[in-house]
Amino acid sequence: MRKIFGSENLKIENSSVALGNFDAIHKGHIAIISDMLSFSREHELLPVVYMFKDSPNKGELGINSLEKRLEILEKMGVEVAVIEEFNNVKNIPYDEFIEEYVKNRMDAKAVFVGFNYRFGKGAQGDAKRLEELCKKDNIDVFIKDCIKIDGVTVSSSKIKEFITEGEMETAKEFMTRGFSIRGTVIKGKQLGRTIGFPTANIEYPAGAILPKEGVYITLCKIGENKYCSITNVGEKPTVSDERKNIETAIGDFDADIYGEQIEIEFFSRIRDISKFESLDKLKEQLSEDMNMAKSFFDAVKE
Repeated sequence: MRKIFGSENLKIENSSVALGNFDAIHKGHIAIISDMLSFSREHELLPVVYMFKDSPNKGELGINSLEKRLEILEKMGVEVAVIEEFNNVKNIPYDEFIEEYVKNRMDAKAVFVGFNYRFGKGAQGDAKRLEELCKKDNIDVFIKDCIKIDGVTVSSSKIKEFITEGEMETAKEFMTRGFSIRGTVIKGKQLGRTIGFPTANIEYPAGAILPKEGVYITLCKIGENKYCSITNVGEKPTVSDERKNIETAIGDFDADIYGEQIEIEFFSRIRDISKFESLDKLKEQLSEDMNMAKSFFDAVKE
């Protein structure tokens, strides 16, 4: 997949374009992009996704890193991803954005958006105005209606609620994949090794939304390999560590991975963080947690 950062010198020809922020790439986003890909194949157009590198809402925490979003798009079959800095286009009037970016720079023959798509200065452009402006040049516009699960509209904001409430199963249903965090393994107090549970501590990814504090059944990806794991999000009161942490105990794994990047996928929150009266009691609980995680993944395989 070709990645184009910024649109100052952007020039694409004969394309079909999906427009959106696509931060979660949830079921609604997937439906929009899938329709664009099918149309591109049918009409021999270049499949393009135009999205923002950062959130239009300053300071808003993201669900997926840019790296993760690009990986997902590439797996879907997108051939070109245009990654725009929001500040570069936030003051462009909506009609000028269509004329200069959609028509001239991307030569779009078809445009795909969600029902709530907004664009242009002050978010004055919407799907209806997009359709009106594009029709003048015979550009097809496809607007995807909202998708609901059990009466709840699929949206990035709703998925963020699920994640911050520790409802990982529901978040996965809305996204079609589990929520995950990537980070570099850093050195902690290394107390886990003394009780037979070596752990990997990772740095909080900048700008990433984090799950509710607690202990989770997770899957740890190291390189191309995946391992059953349990992950603690929050403080570690048993060892008097008040810092916020993401600490993962990886089953059947004891290699040195300091400095390496790993990915933690969250499946289910199993308990609150507790303070134990001794390291032995902590070890007992960690053994129970790991056995629960292994049983969880054994059941998934079946």
